[in-house]
Amino acid sequence: MKSAQPMWQMRAADKGRSEVLAALRSDGGYVSGEQLSRRLGLSRNAIWKYVSSLRTYGYIIEASPRKGYCLVTTPDTPYSWEVSSLDGQRWLGGYSVYLPEVDSTNKLTKELARQGAPTGLCVVADKQTAGRGRRGRNWVSPPGSGLWFSLLLRPPMAPSEVPCFSLIAGAVVARAIRQVTGLSAMVKWPNDVLVHGGKVCGILIEMSAEVEHLNHLVVGIGVNVNLSANQWPAELRNVATSLSQESGTKVRRLPLLHAILQEMQQWYERLLSVGAGPLLEEAGELSATVGQQVKVVAVGQQPVCGLAVGIAADGALRVQISPGEERLFYAGDVSIR
Repeated sequence: MKSAQPMWQMRAADKGRSEVLAALRSDGGYVSGEQLSRRLGLSRNAIWKYVSSLRTYGYIIEASPRKGYCLVTTPDTPYSWEVSSLDGQRWLGGYSVYLPEVDSTNKLTKELARQGAPTGLCVVADKQTAGRGRRGRNWVSPPGSGLWFSLLLRPPMAPSEVPCFSLIAGAVVARAIRQVTGLSAMVKWPNDVLVHGGKVCGILIEMSAEVEHLNHLVVGIGVNVNLSANQWPAELRNVATSLSQESGTKVRRLPLLHAILQEMQQWYERLLSVGAGPLLEEAGELSATVGQQVKVVAVGQQPVCGLAVGIAADGALRVQISPGEERLFYAGDVSIR
């Protein structure tokens, strides 16, 4: 009996859609069915079927008997064929799973990791019904309004080194937001991304590890892209915000997702080649915490107040409690006073 195809493997239909889209986009105008057929090695009937299929997913493609096909508009939906890279230039997200709805992208990614999913897998959903933040908090993730996705990575590092990756991930998202929107995104230690003081992104990193060996990391990222003020629960309205609220205009999700994947791949490869030190220095330049009076609440400890004076070489937050007295924090909730 033939075994089922793994969820992360690109289906033939998705590959065909991706190739037809790439060809239409590269020309930027009308492309004849004959040209597409020759370029892609597909029959003209197959081209027509892929075009018809794309239309059912929200793509507007005009057709002219004399000119051929022209891609007019595309939906802002992270379909797997829009995320996966066929050119081999980007391995992160090279395999992608898209679901209209899932309980948690982190939960699904962990299950796929146990099934042998490849490093670089991106699991993205249009809606999460049980999205989670740090410390088990619920994460608001309604359909069509944000980026809710998880990445599977297997860095050759010890479990004790994972906290530094948390800060790096926050810097990656902040840089991508700056690149795509021009907003001055900053990172509140360890990895909350803020714009104008409001939280636009949360990151949840979970690991599978043995005593001295890291099996894999699941990096869950939730970006509030186009949520409106009335979508926030009352307890979050003074804390959370979205990119569209801060920019005053709707932000397309796909370009932002591609920017995050590209930045993450570059920083991850640098992490493997030069270590965390240089990256943490760059991440520190985006810190909304360093130089601020903070209150740190760590599990099982009394709250500590002091001046955040820097980020240690291992990603810990350095807090000056009093002149000559400094403490390191590797985890905890930080509020800027």
